[in-house]
Amino acid sequence: MTLNSAKECNPTYAQTKENQRNVDDWVQTLWYHHRRFRKQLEVARNRNRGSADFEFFGQPLFYHVTTTYRTPCSFTNEETGIQSNRFPHLDTKKTIEFINKESSLLHNHICNRIVRNHDREQNRKYRPIALSFVDFPGTRQVRARIHTLAHTHAVYLICPTTQNLMEDLIQKNFKLDQNVIEGSTYTKRNTLMISGVHAKVITSSKQDLTNVIDYASKYYHSVETRSLDEDHRQMLWNLYD
Repeated sequence: MTLNSAKECNPTYAQTKENQRNVDDWVQTLWYHHRRFRKQLEVARNRNRGSADFEFFGQPLFYHVTTTYRTPCSFTNEETGIQSNRFPHLDTKKTIEFINKESSLLHNHICNRIVRNHDREQNRKYRPIALSFVDFPGTRQVRARIHTLAHTHAVYLICPTTQNLMEDLIQKNFKLDQNVIEGSTYTKRNTLMISGVHAKVITSSKQDLTNVIDYASKYYHSVETRSLDEDHRQMLWNLYD
């Protein structure tokens, strides 16, 4: 057996290669949208040649957005009937579903704040692209602490024409106290279940983007998630556009 074939038969090596392919695919997807935003700006400049409206816009920016979630108001474990005011410590799937829902609502909240009438077809091209991953403390250690300090790591790609509004939103703590949730499955609240959001610009190089996505996806790629059913494992990452 050759050295290369021995490596391919090693489960750890094969898993590492699969993880790298996933990261590469995610990077390529975001870079595609990066080029799309650049093309949009170029077209706008050509249509408005001589106007200063589009001249001061720079390149599309990536942000690493880390969001920490507050505990839900109440959860009842379906199997045991036990109600908890903390994260559902007996049900990993419920925790994942909760964070998955809140992550989607946060993206919608940001769209509402930086793109006027973002649901209209002609405005959807200005919406931020977000690649979001569920994570927990201890992922890089022996075992993730599933039901404490649940958070997401997301890469947000912001269109140049909305960057000023995004920066203003970051400075104002994402205006979390002003958001009203529509269609939430959690009653008697009108704010996101978020304790904090931190955003940092990622330098627009593929290697920096790769490093952030590799870090953000560490729980998704961990051994622990292999025991999840496919539906819940796929909830560990989402691409919002």
